[in-house]
Amino acid sequence: MRGMILYDLKDADKNSWFIRRLQEEGARHGHLLSLYIAENKQEEINHSAADFCINRSRHAAFSTLFENAGKSSINNSRTIRIANDKWQSFQLFQGLSLPCMPTFLPGNEPAFPFVAKSRSGHGGSEVFLVKDAQSYADVKKRLKDCPYILQPLCDEPGVDVRAYVMGENVFAAVKRTCKTDFRSNYSLGGQVELFAVTPDQLSAIRILQKELNSDYIGVDFIRHKGQWVVNEIEDAAGARMLYSLTDIDFIHLYWQQIEKRLKEGKVCG
Repeated sequence: MRGMILYDLKDADKNSWFIRRLQEEGARHGHLLSLYIAENKQEEINHSAADFCINRSRHAAFSTLFENAGKSSINNSRTIRIANDKWQSFQLFQGLSLPCMPTFLPGNEPAFPFVAKSRSGHGGSEVFLVKDAQSYADVKKRLKDCPYILQPLCDEPGVDVRAYVMGENVFAAVKRTCKTDFRSNYSLGGQVELFAVTPDQLSAIRILQKELNSDYIGVDFIRHKGQWVVNEIEDAAGARMLYSLTDIDFIHLYWQQIEKRLKEGKVCG
């Protein structure tokens, strides 16, 4: 089969090794995987040139094009749409009765200190700690061109867990800790260690997977009031932390899930 892997240009440059390995492993499975630079230009995509897509661009519209043509998208468009909008993610968590941080839109601000996040940010970018009215004014200037959400600061900042979820299985989890920043992202200098997911975390992940039917996501948890609460879903989750801690053949696992999805056929987003 012919596959199309979709990336924005900046992410494609940063993930060139990952793309090459996906193509090599795909060839071993009998699939030709071509790279397409997306940049949110869905009107230019020719979905007839491929039998399926692996959408790492974070733009759900590309996946919708494939799904409407009766073809599989990895991940499906609904997963991509919700995971890349933190407000939609919160609404999903709330609708599924999952423990999560209270979340507000501008105009309904929580008490200081609180966290302001771009709704579409990832990797800890466009996330700011707001301590007072002056810092909030500064943050609003920095986020003036993008929608954002507001959340109370959790009572154990600088600590989180990312669970790596492939299909219905959690195949690894990593605890991230940063003593100098309220954000714990690995890309921002957080320290990482392997972590065994708790029963409550596993229950939340299974509820999410039943709802989203995604292929590969990261599910992030933070600590608040003595429990792990769901924080975010990462659609185009990277694997750098796993490579630094384990010898898991992530690319092989990914292709196993892709093959499973292709055999099942299209799943609508």
